[in-house]
Amino acid sequence: MPQLILASSLIHLPIASLKQEERVGAVAQLLIDDESCKILGLLVSTGFARDCKFIAFDDITSLDSSGVIIKSSNDIGDINDVVRARSAYKKRINLVGMRVRTESKKNLGKVYDYAVSMTYGLVMQLMVSSMFHNRIIPRSKIVSITKKSIIVEDDSLADALVAPEAA
Repeated sequence: MPQLILASSLIHLPIASLKQEERVGAVAQLLIDDESCKILGLLVSTGFARDCKFIAFDDITSLDSSGVIIKSSNDIGDINDVVRARSAYKKRINLVGMRVRTESKKNLGKVYDYAVSMTYGLVMQLMVSSMFHNRIIPRSKIVSITKKSIIVEDDSLADALVAPEAA
């Protein structure tokens, strides 16, 4: 089983370069491919420019709850230079806050966090909050991601794990 980390714990983490041996930025946001439900990379806050900077997931050497390591600051590029990343960025997909519905349009709640595989960059679980329950919905139940909602299989309600209350 891949090691998982909550997406919320990655935001604002420092990004360090092995070559320069220094901090080169911080994680601003995770960039999600809505078709594969995979992390394409990280949007980077460098503190210098207002331009949107990007690190591809494949350029990350190490990722854990204390920070992100890349080989070189040269791995940080302009998001407009990577066609797939630019396309995903323009869609403005942010899983947190998205509604989760079944294929038969039953509302299950909203995503309050999600777990990603630190090894493969896949979204593995959705943490979904509704008025009376919090649920963990596994990746295997995700049918599609639209601009406004995440569609899951109709049997997701039965298969979802009841999670502890969101903080």
